[in-house]
Amino acid sequence: MRKIVLILILLILVFIQLQISLKIPFDKEFLTGLINGILSNLVIFFVGIFVIDKIIKNIEKDKLSLINKEKSFFFKFKLNIFALKLLQHLQVISVQTRQAKLSNDKGITFNWVMDEFQALTQNKSFIEIVNTQLARKTNKQKYLQKLSDILKDDSKGFTDQLKEIYPHYAPDVYELTQIFPKAAGFISGMATTFLAVDKANEKIVNTEQKIPAELFTHILTKVMISDFINLNDVFVNLKKLSARSENNDLFIK
Repeated sequence: MRKIVLILILLILVFIQLQISLKIPFDKEFLTGLINGILSNLVIFFVGIFVIDKIIKNIEKDKLSLINKEKSFFFKFKLNIFALKLLQHLQVISVQTRQAKLSNDKGITFNWVMDEFQALTQNKSFIEIVNTQLARKTNKQKYLQKLSDILKDDSKGFTDQLKEIYPHYAPDVYELTQIFPKAAGFISGMATTFLAVDKANEKIVNTEQKIPAELFTHILTKVMISDFINLNDVFVNLKKLSARSENNDLFIK
């Protein structure tokens, strides 16, 4: 675009130089008309380029949407399975509800999972639910390690699916997925801490001297939200990823 403008300006200057060199009488009206004509056509030319460029971009966008529609479907499918496993382990969804929903899911799409997830976690954060479950568990280390395994291993299904997105997945979508391995590592560290507490308590004969697990639960809760990580983003990012895949909005536009 800039080159075209420079060429037109150069042509006008060349025309003026030729008139001077050849001692052709300077016709102000002709030159004014020439410049106005060039500028008018230039405006039409630029508008045409803008319209054509927009049409081409819309065609490309529609093409990419069509190509990625099926890929987004499989991403959401795997995301739904992950969300279901998470809800089951956190004991947020009842066995009866899960079985009823599965029996009615004739297409085996698991699309009902995110509706349940939205409803069941609307007023509860990830940290609140984990803490509630920890208070009920005797073997806190085993419970946390299983949660860590789900966050790490089962999230790979939809994360790996991003590689199928054409021409490339959006960077912000990838960033949303990174909370799951980060949370898995953090929770695995928590599990190790509780295992160390259990081992230490086994060697303490006096019950009153045993280290209360509740103390570590309280301390760990305080660091679940920090500059390094916010475990509540597990639920937040899961909902965002579901919306992006539902809208076929995973690829670079």
